Amino acid sequence: MKHKIFCFLWYKIIIKLIPVGKDKNGFIRNHKRINAQLYLAGIFGTIKCILLGDSEHGQFDKYDVMKEFDDLTVNLSISGTTPLDLYNYFMTTGKDIYQKVKLHSATKFISTGGNCSLRNLMIEVPESMINVHNMLPESIIILIPPVYTGILAKLYNMVKIDKPESQIVSEINIVRNFQRSIWSPCVLDTYTPFVDPQTGLPLLGVLKDPVHFGRQVVDLIQKVYKSIT
Repeated sequence: MKHKIFCFLWYKIIIKLIPVGKDKNGFIRNHKRINAQLYLAGIFGTIKCILLGDSEHGQFDKYDVMKEFDDLTVNLSISGTTPLDLYNYFMTTGKDIYQKVKLHSATKFISTGGNCSLRNLMIEVPESMINVHNMLPESIIILIPPVYTGILAKLYNMVKIDKPESQIVSEINIVRNFQRSIWSPCVLDTYTPFVDPQTGLPLLGVLKDPVHFGRQVVDLIQKVYKSIT
């Protein structure tokens, strides 16, 4: 019950009262909200689970999803961010946040790395991923899901970016392999169960858009999180 009250206050009231900044780094831009969420959660007791990273966890960041956790859980994920964004935040504006997260006994799930390909920032791989893992060595990584690489290639072409499907496939595989190797054995496979082995594409109905899981899969992953936490 405490967690549901926390979620109601955060998502229905408090988050709407806290403006975001203008920094290009999404974590820094949302620093006041991140700080406020941790403070509010602390009022309700011990945080049992922390979600960090990009939009794969950003999908969870809404009242209807977060309220379904049994224990106190916070979502500090920011869509569109990369491992370097998180690392730079923890090293600068978010130093205090990092200390709170690091020292906390909560189970920490991270989704990060996919935007290195989507934002054409593969130069950050794997160093920034290693740095994030070193800062939170006990964290659990979730893998990049199977994605519609053909659609992504068409989208790049529409904005005059020369990035063929073969390059997208290669980049995402590289990041996914680094996720596995850097975080091993603390890896939650959110790829294999949802990919068609015949085509390498997502199983029908798994994604809601070219790169993000639909609500049914989000609910399934959440159940796994609850079993681990």
